[in-house]
Amino acid sequence: MRDTSSDLESALFGCQDSYRTRGNCGGARTKTRREGGLVSRSGFTLIELVIVIVIISALLTLAMPKVKTYMLHETVRSARREVTTHLARGRATAVFRGCRAVLHLDPATSRVWITSCSPQGTGTDTVGSVDDFQRHFGVAFTSDGDSILFTPQGVAMASASISMTFSKNGWTESLAITPVGRPVW
Repeated sequence: MRDTSSDLESALFGCQDSYRTRGNCGGARTKTRREGGLVSRSGFTLIELVIVIVIISALLTLAMPKVKTYMLHETVRSARREVTTHLARGRATAVFRGCRAVLHLDPATSRVWITSCSPQGTGTDTVGSVDDFQRHFGVAFTSDGDSILFTPQGVAMASASISMTFSKNGWTESLAITPVGRPVW
C-alpha cells in the first residue's frame, strides 16, 4: 500500500523519495533518510555568525556619530518647542480665566513658567509647573526679555520682540517672540 501523503507531497513540491524531509521537501531541515552518506543540516556556522556580527558592529560604529549629533540637535529644538508651548498655554490661560497671564523667562536659572490670577479670584497662581530647561533638556538659554503679558482677550503685550537663543554643546537654535506673542524661528 502506498503512502498517499508522500505521493501528494512529491506531486506538489517535486520531491524525490531519497530527499524527502520532515514537513516539506527541499527545505533546510534534516533529512529523514540518509542516502549515500549525505545529511543536510539547518542553521548557520559559527564563522557566518561572527562575520554578521562584525558587519553590524562596523555599521553601528559608522552611524553612532550621526545619531549623537541628531540627538543633540533634537534636544535643543525640543527646548525651543517647549517655549512655544508655554506661549500657547499662557494665551489660553488668560482667555480661559478672563484675567492677565504672564509668561516668565529666567535665563539665569534656565526656567520658564506662567502665572495668572487664581481661579478663586484672589492672589496669583502658578499655572502648571516651573520648567527647568537645564535639568530637563540640558539646555541653557539667553533672552533679551524676562516676561510676556497676555490680556484676557489672548493678546500679548510687549514693547519689543524678545530674542531667545538655546544652546547645548556648541549647537544653538534661536527663537524670536513678536510683540503680539507669536513665535518665529
